[in-house]
Amino acid sequence: MIVLQLAFENFISVKNYITLQENFKQKDYSDSTFINNIGYSEIQEDIIIYQPNVDPNTPMEQIKDGYIKISFSDTIKYNINRMADNLIERFIFKIEEANYHSKEQKANLAEHEFSKLHGYDKAITEADFLKTDIKTAVLKQLEKYIEFLSRNISKTATDETKLKIKMSKTDLIYLFLKLREGGLLDKRYSEDYAQLGKFIDNHFLFFNEREEEYSTIKKSRSDLHKILEGEKNTFNSFNKFRDLFHTREF
Repeated sequence: MIVLQLAFENFISVKNYITLQENFKQKDYSDSTFINNIGYSEIQEDIIIYQPNVDPNTPMEQIKDGYIKISFSDTIKYNINRMADNLIERFIFKIEEANYHSKEQKANLAEHEFSKLHGYDKAITEADFLKTDIKTAVLKQLEKYIEFLSRNISKTATDETKLKIKMSKTDLIYLFLKLREGGLLDKRYSEDYAQLGKFIDNHFLFFNEREEEYSTIKKSRSDLHKILEGEKNTFNSFNKFRDLFHTREF
């Protein structure tokens, strides 16, 4: 399988995705003319290339004149599933290369890497040119990498300094989504679900009715997506806020 050096920006625009496909096509040993052509004018459904076969166990139907057939769709799926792990490895390498030892140095690097992801969550979510399975896989890798970076950012508040909100985690996240829909949030948070999820996780505690105590919020970004995609029911949250804002006292 061909190893691709994928980045999340490959999936945020049609232009970037076409460039990714063109780079894949240029690895075709059976077609040396593509490099001299202008490339693709639109996204290809799939691309087949051929490379020298070095595996004697390769099925004959995948071989053409000594070359093995490789598809873009299979290659991209294989590489997407390794994106977060590859980025984490690069992050660790940067720490070792720079000889960072303190938590503050690691946190600053994590914050810097996190800032590069600004807007990617929203752009990928709204990327209609991506197939559903590709989009889902990329967003899953983005979430994994963001969680890794968040754990390395030590500047976040402790539970003692977070604001305690006496409502469920779903209610709290639903409230922020409504503030976002109403245009009441800073642009940085209204256009970037990763930033909004990180803000909620780092600054609030929700009330856990089962345990009767305030609890840490984790993976708000994932819940934001589930609500937006209709995968998480917010009917009870809607009723709670409707009743709250329509009381005579309010």
